[in-house]
Amino acid sequence: YKHLKIIVEKFGNSENLPEYIILLVETQLALSKYVEIENDYPNFKKVFKGNLLKLDYEYYLAEAKYSRRKHGESAEILQKISNKTSSPTLQNKTRFLEAKIKAAKGKYKLAIEMLQKLTNVESAIKNDVLQFIGEIYFTKFNDFQTALKYFQKIELSAKNHQIAIFKSAECYEKLGEIEQAIF
Repeated sequence: YKHLKIIVEKFGNSENLPEYIILLVETQLALSKYVEIENDYPNFKKVFKGNLLKLDYEYYLAEAKYSRRKHGESAEILQKISNKTSSPTLQNKTRFLEAKIKAAKGKYKLAIEMLQKLTNVESAIKNDVLQFIGEIYFTKFNDFQTALKYFQKIELSAKNHQIAIFKSAECYEKLGEIEQAIF
């Protein structure tokens, strides 16, 4: 992380600076350094003017704001991205985060409706979407049977997905099927 910060500072005039900043922001997200992402925005947004990575950078800013429970600000950024992007990957990530914002506001059924649409599309975030739906059914509705269905879908597509296996076991336990929970 510290080396990425140094690279961004040292190579401020490099044509690769946008890529370096994206790497830095992805790392900051992984390390939960959301405030830093927001604080860096006034300086970094200039770098992305006219750059193809601009919308990706703005998405990461929206993700940081979501993580800091600034849902309104995050939603505004996502709306702008939705209107501008033609990238299916970025569209899917944007829709996923929009649904997470709805869930954070207690609009679980609406969030699930939005997320259901993403389960029909092959994408890198499909298992994350399935897991999030399963979590809503498990934690918010206490509907362990439906939650189990979503966790099992992950297990089918990603063998040895430890989180899905654990969550499935939790569902079985809540359903009183202890034998299934153990295996």
